[in-house]
Amino acid sequence: MASKRRSKGGRAYGGSFPWAFFWFCSFLIITSFGLVFSPLTRVKRVRISASELRDHQRLEAIIRSIEPLPAMRIRGAEVERLVEENAHVERSSFAHNIFGRGFLKVVYREPVATVRGNYAVDGGGEIFPSLGGNLNLPTIEGNVQVTSPILTLCDPGPFRTAARYAKKLQFIERIPPGRLAIGERGGISYLGGSLLVEFGDGSRLQEKVEVFKKALEQRPELLNGKARLNLVDPDDPMSGN
Repeated sequence: MASKRRSKGGRAYGGSFPWAFFWFCSFLIITSFGLVFSPLTRVKRVRISASELRDHQRLEAIIRSIEPLPAMRIRGAEVERLVEENAHVERSSFAHNIFGRGFLKVVYREPVATVRGNYAVDGGGEIFPSLGGNLNLPTIEGNVQVTSPILTLCDPGPFRTAARYAKKLQFIERIPPGRLAIGERGGISYLGGSLLVEFGDGSRLQEKVEVFKKALEQRPELLNGKARLNLVDPDDPMSGN
């Protein structure tokens, strides 16, 4: 006759081993072990979304380096770090699952200006080696020193402001690429042909660009002759020769 134990309340209960719970825990452990170490879960197919065809070979090599690894041992952050080692990459994201599928998205920096000829600048003021083909972009000039492959800026604030102006100006039709000059006090000026536009600092940047655009629409001759436009205060623009 099977023995029974009594609880404090006096009720009897069986003393058999909880096999169901044991097998359930064993199943979880074995499954977890398989997910972490089994090659059956390795990523077999990754879809790459990247606009720079010249970078695809490098991206494919990165993906091949993780193919032997089971899915649970792949660190997405490490894949993204490898992708972003290319200075032309602004950001990336990598996702994968245990069914052998993955997706890599790469966003590249869009140049809005050049500096010192061999370097390009994006809208956030980040500098990277130029790939050429930037003939229609303005040049940023100022107190900039090259320490290849990175540019050292004495004051990155005005430089980033100049990059923001460059990004906005590219949407104004008919103006020449010109130059964006950083003054001694950090003010930004645009020089295109014989036209000089003084923007000042980065405050009310969008308003200043809009006033500039309207001035060109109302007085297109500004682009043909020597002219000066002061937009330091967009509420009181001043023009002259």
